[in-house]
Amino acid sequence: MVMLAGAWYSNAIVWSALAVVVAVGAACLTAWATLRAASPKIRLTYDVRLAVDLLPENLGLAVLHGGVALATPHLVVVDLANQGRRDIEGGMFPNGAALEFSFGRPVVSILGSTTVRGTAAAPILGLDMAGRVTLAPTHISKGQVVSYTLLFDGPVEELSVTGSLINGSLRKALVLPGEIGAIIRDVGALKALIFGTLIMTLTMLWISFLIAFVLPGWWVDWLQN
Repeated sequence: MVMLAGAWYSNAIVWSALAVVVAVGAACLTAWATLRAASPKIRLTYDVRLAVDLLPENLGLAVLHGGVALATPHLVVVDLANQGRRDIEGGMFPNGAALEFSFGRPVVSILGSTTVRGTAAAPILGLDMAGRVTLAPTHISKGQVVSYTLLFDGPVEELSVTGSLINGSLRKALVLPGEIGAIIRDVGALKALIFGTLIMTLTMLWISFLIAFVLPGWWVDWLQN
């Protein structure tokens, strides 16, 4: 019986296999923790997906809004998405302040909204007399993506949003879930992945060294005694 026990616990192959199993487990755990760190709980992203000049040439046509002809009508489609790990609630808007969307010129009209992902109702954008677009404190489901179609009289500049979320982030450059490189295109996520990979590698090397070279001798001595 002693010979059988000695055969397995003093076998270098057994300890090497155990080192591989533990290292793989540590790698999986580290990768999981890294991905969670790269994907914050609360993140609202936005971007302009489409901007179209409705009358690119002088065709003798006109676009009217409220009976008034627009000189250079443009349609702009804006995507808004909750890409965090939880729902966004109205209480996450500091002091109940709305988010304000700026395009460099007034918005003539909000023509409609479409929920691209998710089943919850699309949050309603507000439009005041000065052509400013705002998003009041509202509920946005996890993973929900909504597209808004806006009408302008003239080309728009780069979209910017003024405001914030409590313990959350508000970012431009929307990346839809499922796209290749959805994580590594985010600079913060890329840093987290690099750091996580370094920690994972060092952890694997250290655990493998302990199991393959240090622990076998300790266990053999302990079992023999």
